[in-house]
Amino acid sequence: MRTYAHEWKIFEYIRKKYELNKPYALEWGGWKKWNAQAKAEKPIVYFICETIPDWIDDITHYIPTPISDIRYYCRNRFNRKTHVLPTGFKPGDYHDLDERILYGVMNGLVDYVEVELAYKSRWCNTEESKTAKWRNGRCPELGLAHLAWEMTLDDEELNVNERSDTQAQTAREVKAIYDWWKARPNRPDPYDVSGWTAICEEGRDAGLDFLENGDDDYESRKSEAHKVLHQMERDYEAEDEEMLIRVIKRRKSLWS
Repeated sequence: MRTYAHEWKIFEYIRKKYELNKPYALEWGGWKKWNAQAKAEKPIVYFICETIPDWIDDITHYIPTPISDIRYYCRNRFNRKTHVLPTGFKPGDYHDLDERILYGVMNGLVDYVEVELAYKSRWCNTEESKTAKWRNGRCPELGLAHLAWEMTLDDEELNVNERSDTQAQTAREVKAIYDWWKARPNRPDPYDVSGWTAICEEGRDAGLDFLENGDDDYESRKSEAHKVLHQMERDYEAEDEEMLIRVIKRRKSLWS
């Protein structure tokens, strides 16, 4: 994995010795403010620990860049495929656009957690990343650990350069949507819960065709089951729509 001069221990030592408190992460626009403030308050230390590492990286990474570009292109084109939303549907199966939108967005969010945030944690060389177990290019545990850390960034005990209220709020929302989508396949089957499956099996056992009417009691129970079935389906659709809207509202913060 490529290393950067900013991570060298000598620069970390100088930052610590001269109290150039560089935050682990900041919200959008925060780095510009931090750089301006640090440069104004401690220009020499900033030059040594921030400007010089940039120069070193420009030199040491100039030659490997073309090779890395080809490697990253191939990996993204055939493996990670960040240019498409992953529906997870099998090739050849037909799915309407509403399903493709739902599954594409939600599985994209899963990839954001299990792949992108997991890699981000590894790039930051966190303690969790040192023992993380990767499977098929993803590590759910590492991505969730990164989310757990982000959710603490609005702690009032943190100093202003370490806090990021927006990042903490987004992390909580991402975690809630992620957990919902993972649990969604376990939602009760509306056909079974409503009694529609049972009433249809009862009709078949009695020799009734689907459009053939039974006695009054049978038709009454069938009608009631049908109402419950459609209400559950409407409730599930409303839930899906609500969660999609929640993702869209946070989409500008889903970057790594």
